[in-house]
Amino acid sequence: MQSSAPKHGPMHPWMTLAQIWLHAAEVYTGMSKPAEASACTQEASNLFPTSHNVLYMRGQIAELRGNIEEAKRWYEESLSINPTHVKTMQRLALTAKVRA
Repeated sequence: MQSSAPKHGPMHPWMTLAQIWLHAAEVYTGMSKPAEASACTQEASNLFPTSHNVLYMRGQIAELRGNIEEAKRWYEESLSINPTHVKTMQRLALTAKVRA
């Protein structure tokens, strides 16, 4: 069983835990450590697999690894869940620039 496997009870603590995992993933992304960022993102995904923030972070990790097409797909999926997420729109626009 994963350390962040959902348990019964109020959702707020689990949402907070997922946010902590995603913040840790951002830190690792900033340090150019995609494996560690991916592990943190997976923990958040165990709690909320359809979170637009999880999909956004997967795009960030794909970008870090140089997989621009994969990053674009993750960003598009994130926007399909939350079409107003500004950070995702910005990253998607930047990936379009890279391909041009």
